[in-house]
Amino acid sequence: MSSEIFRPFGPKILIGDLDLELIDRYRSLIEEVRGNKDTDAGHMLAGIIEEQHSIEELVTEDMVVPIFEKADELFTDVGLVQQPMHLAGLWMNVQKPLEINPPHAHTGVLSFVFYVETPVSKEEAQQNVYDQKRQEAPDIVKLGGKLNLMYGNMQFLNKNMHDFFPEVGKIIMFPSWLTHYVIPFYKEGVERVSVAGNIALPDKYLGDIL
Repeated sequence: MSSEIFRPFGPKILIGDLDLELIDRYRSLIEEVRGNKDTDAGHMLAGIIEEQHSIEELVTEDMVVPIFEKADELFTDVGLVQQPMHLAGLWMNVQKPLEINPPHAHTGVLSFVFYVETPVSKEEAQQNVYDQKRQEAPDIVKLGGKLNLMYGNMQFLNKNMHDFFPEVGKIIMFPSWLTHYVIPFYKEGVERVSVAGNIALPDKYLGDIL
């Protein structure tokens, strides 16, 4: 599946596609864990999101391999080949209207998010009172429903943010230390479902990337 690796500011970012059959398998798994108190991960995560569950122990190896392949693409692009990576957390988020993921960073070396359900279109997400006020200022980015990556300080001629609007089957991958956050959407009666996680390397390999 295709990927794009680019550098909107300092670190490199990957945006790619995952097979929709794989997305369907994650969707089925998520339906199984919803409401399971044993997998509830809300106490460990930054999100102000009611439904967040750990699924790291529930996925099979073949469900993780396509994610590692994307990480390999990013590693290879910076000259690191065949890294012996492993998951350092995998969880799902069911985001409802007004729920938010505030600015935070992760552990590991790479983090990723991919989307299983995105019933809110970009246009619908921007139909809110806050973004509508920006209609008179077309140069101002509309924020509703977006994932934002932030690096460094906002200064003259220094871009420090990159925004990404979720699509089913799209994966975004970035260094785990990179600050990111999710703006709420406002459409009632729908849920947006994502899977997020971290990738780590054995300590003996970390010297190669520092």
